[in-house]
Amino acid sequence: MLRCSYESDEPVHASVNADALLATAKALAGVDEVRDDSFYEGLERFASAFAAQDGLTNLGRNLAEGQAVGNLANRLSVDEYVAHHPEVLDRPVERPLVILGMPRTGTTLVVNLLAQVPSLRPLLNWEGLTSVPPPEATNYDRDPRLVVRRQQLRALRETGPLAAVHWEEADDPAECTVLHQQDFKALVLTAFVSDPSYAEWLLSVDVSSTYRYEKRALQVLQWNVRGRWLLKMPAHAVHLEELFAEFPDADVVVCHRDPTTALASACSQRGRFHQMVFDRVDREAIRSTSLRVLVESSIRPIRWRDAHGGDRFYDVHYADLLSDPVGQLRKITEYFGEPWSRATEESALRRVRDRPQSHYGRHHYSADEYGIRREEVEPLFAEYLSRYEALLNETTTSEPSAE
Repeated sequence: MLRCSYESDEPVHASVNADALLATAKALAGVDEVRDDSFYEGLERFASAFAAQDGLTNLGRNLAEGQAVGNLANRLSVDEYVAHHPEVLDRPVERPLVILGMPRTGTTLVVNLLAQVPSLRPLLNWEGLTSVPPPEATNYDRDPRLVVRRQQLRALRETGPLAAVHWEEADDPAECTVLHQQDFKALVLTAFVSDPSYAEWLLSVDVSSTYRYEKRALQVLQWNVRGRWLLKMPAHAVHLEELFAEFPDADVVVCHRDPTTALASACSQRGRFHQMVFDRVDREAIRSTSLRVLVESSIRPIRWRDAHGGDRFYDVHYADLLSDPVGQLRKITEYFGEPWSRATEESALRRVRDRPQSHYGRHHYSADEYGIRREEVEPLFAEYLSRYEALLNETTTSEPSAE
């Protein structure tokens, strides 16, 4: 069974070099052949950008190197499995329901609510990391890989103050970034690289291979456990061309929020992670990268909908989501034709009750900490704000971890 080492404080035996990382991953996965090397350009870019970083902590280096090895090992294992079981590719991924939006807009709460709908099948944290062999329906909630992942996450929570900002349990819905990282074209990797040019490359690179791999991994995972896929990743907002090229019948939930507030929250999230991996926090670089990602995440869905139509899209506003989460869930399911029942409502109510948004603590942040001024930010989002006027003037500096 694959061992995901990136949560451990123990150093992994790999240097920040693409070929060395790949050799370690091949040994970990127990494979001799690289079946599809589409990940290699991204791996080289990440390894080079990461190696050029100054001020890395030991924990930061171990996290980055271990995560790279774990991503590669799962990727190699998925491709090896498909090579020996090509029949998994005969079963299509039909009508996935995809959640996206600017970062820090409530996508996590939306996916956790939709996961209570029995007909939907979320990508879970543990299976995105250790996908082979495909999980079995008979022991899906008792898979040994789930047990191992729970142990890893208990250890990870002790390494830093991340849980209040964003947290996934082992059997929670995961972001698709867990698969996109395995092609090394994922915006989340900028958390390990402060150079804004790396983020610019990720925003401009063709991610067609990433979505082809995501589909392939989903086809492996769905072989024994069926259901309509429920997928979530804010960064899908900047990759709609590639998303719909691979999943042309996808339905989309778009989460919205006042961009100034979302930017302050995104900077704080990135800053907390940088406290773990760097010996100092470069607030200017954090603001620059976060702002660039939010601007593109706000504009690209508008342009796509204007060009192709918006019937497959449903919009959710952050304030409405917090004030009536179960009501918003019902509206989404009705819009996309998913069945609604009293049992679904009760399950969603239990989720809200048992895992309140403050379950892992409150996320306190300040726009001033990152030099964020509304009068400077709003002109950059003029197109977005003119389309979604209701989002104007939302202000908060303390929030639960709903994002």
